Amino acid sequence: GGGETDYFFILSSNAACMMFGSFLLGIYVDRGPGRILPAYVGTAVLTVVGSVLYALAGSVRALGHIRTLLVARCLVGLGASNSMLCMIFLGEAVRPEDRQKWVIRFGITRSQGLFWGPPLGMALAAMSGGQEEGALFGANAAPGWFQAFATAVATAALVATWQDLPEGPVAAAHEPARSP
Repeated sequence: GGGETDYFFILSSNAACMMFGSFLLGIYVDRGPGRILPAYVGTAVLTVVGSVLYALAGSVRALGHIRTLLVARCLVGLGASNSMLCMIFLGEAVRPEDRQKWVIRFGITRSQGLFWGPPLGMALAAMSGGQEEGALFGANAAPGWFQAFATAVATAALVATWQDLPEGPVAAAHEPARSP
């Protein structure tokens, strides 16, 4: 259910939650070292929970309400605020002369996700079959399940390969010495 205005409100709320989440993450990460990974994992959990709720809203009659979609997309918006953590990490881990290429790489991958995500969601919905009542993996639920799965796998890979940075900004150690 829901009308066009409801869906525009949901999308606007998603964006507002992402901006608010970025603000909160910035405060949290600035308060000390070693906070990037816990912040990322926490926001990934929000994304997974929001995506599962979105998927269930498309398949469980009791959750099939516009308010459920609003809560789900707000959770995903808060979770998506983790994209700014990449820029913080790059500032701490990459030498100044290499930052530009890594910022560009991040921008390209983020843009590709924003470009290909909606068509992939439509393709998943089309391939998943009809919208049978109570179909847990029906057309309305497939994009949410996929996003939850992809986020969980990417977060597990990040946690498994994470290496803490040494104390202090790594990039500052790579600054060329200035002559007097």
